[in-house]
Amino acid sequence: MRRTARLAVGLLLVSVLTACGLDDGPADSPPVPIPSNVPRDVRYVSADEVVAALVTAGLDCKVQYRGELPRNGGSNARCTFEDDGRTIENEISVYNTEVIGADDIGDAIFSRRDPPFPQTLVAGGNWFVRVVVGDTTRYARKVAEATRGRVLPPLRKLPEIPVKPQYTDLEALAAAVDRAVGCTGRKKVDDGIACRSRAWKTDDPCDAHRDDYDIRLVHYRTAADREYGLLMKLAEEDIPYRIATAGNWIVQFRYTETRDEAARALGAAAVNGVESGAPVAVKPPCDPDRLP
Repeated sequence: MRRTARLAVGLLLVSVLTACGLDDGPADSPPVPIPSNVPRDVRYVSADEVVAALVTAGLDCKVQYRGELPRNGGSNARCTFEDDGRTIENEISVYNTEVIGADDIGDAIFSRRDPPFPQTLVAGGNWFVRVVVGDTTRYARKVAEATRGRVLPPLRKLPEIPVKPQYTDLEALAAAVDRAVGCTGRKKVDDGIACRSRAWKTDDPCDAHRDDYDIRLVHYRTAADREYGLLMKLAEEDIPYRIATAGNWIVQFRYTETRDEAARALGAAAVNGVESGAPVAVKPPCDPDRLP
């Protein structure tokens, strides 16, 4: 974990984080900028303004704690809302940019996303929210929509991912997957195409229960977009993540054997989670309405 003087400011924003261990690591480490995909123009004056945005969007976030950063550096709050029978806790930090610079904010964001204790954040130009539900993205997406921020999933150590092959569009990717392992019965889904491999079992009650497909394909504009998409998928703990990926695309598989065969044929990396071996939970294979 980066522990510079700037990081000390960021870590003090939330009361549950204390001053323990803020002095190790090189003091002259270069700052980490705010991620480029964070909307810099979405700013709030105070943590209460973030709470108000959540409430306005229908997330009735009840404040449990309010605090101020020393020397008028900003404010923080903790609030909770109910969703699907769960209590969703949100730790909100807002910086006064006349006191705290962009490099300090970038360092604070990085320190929270970086292992060994990575967190899922929603961030804007001078603020971030940690959505404390196992640090997954399901509820973070709702917070991002309400606040006009960007979901930042935990950073993970990934295998080396080939820069090629790249495909011009989803149909070209689907054709390549079809040649490798089959991709029939194609249909549009939220962010890509779903289809059936040749391994799909017509007599398997799980397959019959799950809309007749076992592959999901997503195409991205750039490799950077694909990397962000991969981190998002690995943070979705309730969705199986047997993944083959390269270039500007990701394909999720229900069956490990099918994924491995496709990865070999396409020259892709096979991704199962964090290389350190940290587990990512998945639902049982017959859980309804889960993809793929």
